[in-house]
Amino acid sequence: MKILLILASDLVYKYENIFSLNNGFAPLSLTTLAASVPEKYNAEIKIIDEGMQKLNYNKLDYDIVGISCCASSSNRAYELAEYWKNRGAYTIIGGYHATLNPEEVSKHCDSVICGFGENVFPEVLEDFVENKTRKIYYAECKQNTPLPLPRRDLIKNINYGAKNTIFATRGCINKCKYCSVNKFTNSNLIKRPISEIVDEIKLCKFKKLFFLDSNFTADKEYAKELMSALIPLKIKYYADVTYDIYNDSELMLLLKKSGCFEVFIGFETSQKSNLKFNNKNNETEKYRDCINRFHELDISITGGFMLGMDNDTEEVILNLPEYVKELGVDVVRYTIYTPIPGTTLFDEYKNNNRLLTLNYDYYDYMHIVHKPLNIEPQRLQELFAKIWKETYLHKNILNRIYGKKDFCYLYMVNLYFKLLQRTIPTKLPY
Repeated sequence: MKILLILASDLVYKYENIFSLNNGFAPLSLTTLAASVPEKYNAEIKIIDEGMQKLNYNKLDYDIVGISCCASSSNRAYELAEYWKNRGAYTIIGGYHATLNPEEVSKHCDSVICGFGENVFPEVLEDFVENKTRKIYYAECKQNTPLPLPRRDLIKNINYGAKNTIFATRGCINKCKYCSVNKFTNSNLIKRPISEIVDEIKLCKFKKLFFLDSNFTADKEYAKELMSALIPLKIKYYADVTYDIYNDSELMLLLKKSGCFEVFIGFETSQKSNLKFNNKNNETEKYRDCINRFHELDISITGGFMLGMDNDTEEVILNLPEYVKELGVDVVRYTIYTPIPGTTLFDEYKNNNRLLTLNYDYYDYMHIVHKPLNIEPQRLQELFAKIWKETYLHKNILNRIYGKKDFCYLYMVNLYFKLLQRTIPTKLPY
């Protein structure tokens, strides 16, 4: 049995040449899926990440082709499925877009996997062998389900910037309108056995790693137990957290002791009204205290901010570079507020005729796809590029990180985002 697993590209995340700027976190979806293949099939497995690799499918021949996609890469996934189906392969599409929109996706492939694919992939393979496959497979989200050790050997030649990635939890307990993560698991948090996480870190001999959890500290007691178990390993790690943990002294000290060197926090906006509309429980007046507390512990912060919420005005957006400067974050990640298909926000905007296009190619957090209330879409696209450029002026980078413990590391991360500016569209394509 020959199996090809593909991470589909989109307009931004696509390989162009060796200088492409896509070398971020190594994804775990396909390596974990590959690890779930039963040994009895003696399968030959290959993984292709279209954002990171030069392609030549003509020289490949496979029995089964699995494709993972999000909304912005769904059209590419459909192209791939048609291509491989015409070549006689059995085609499967999974990932966030497939899970949130299975009926749509099922029109373009032989089978759809909804949820965590490794929980159902062995069943799909058995059905394939016995010629009794179904159109849609639903994978259950079970607590404390052991994960197979990801087949990292299959991506050893892919030049990811952060190759040592790992999960402790998956899903999210929050119910933000714009988020596809909570829809993926129905706002459940799926936790791995802590002993399994520790064993994986030891086995892989990780000394610096990157947790891909949507919210590493969502279950604070679980997080404290996990961090206590990480302390003897003497590792350094990155994690996504929420701002509100800063006043939990025990948890913050455990973050420090267990080796956390950087966190990502979705601050999202400076406007309280935007947060309320999106069911986001952040308190903007506490952002500065939060950031100061992390810095006291020498933990760097990448702050996420979205542009284009209903209470954003041109003045609010133009003030963002100064706002993030005053907050004191070390790295800034701007994105466009995007109603992802399958989310509550998408349904609301579609029903109110507030979508500019239903071409999902542009649902990549870099293009305006909706009608903001207070800014013309084209103007918002221009402002997005403008404040990104201002935030990553060299003088502003140095102001953010000068004197920081991890100066060299932070400089390189800031430089990456500065260079990423060249991929930002300044004109709407529709």
